[in-house]
Amino acid sequence: MKLPINIISAKILLFFSVFWTTSLFSEELSDAESFFSRETPAYPAADSLLGWIDSRNI
Repeated sequence: MKLPINIISAKILLFFSVFWTTSLFSEELSDAESFFSRETPAYPAADSLLGWIDSRNI
């Protein structure tokens, strides 16, 4: 039995779309886990110059 080209291409497209979305989802999970599990960076203290420049009275 020979399948038409449209059905074959639809099956291939469906397979790759499912494969791509699952791999993308797993990458997002690993990125989120690595981001939230690392230590928080030590930022320098705030500079007083910025407060002087932006000293609006709101």
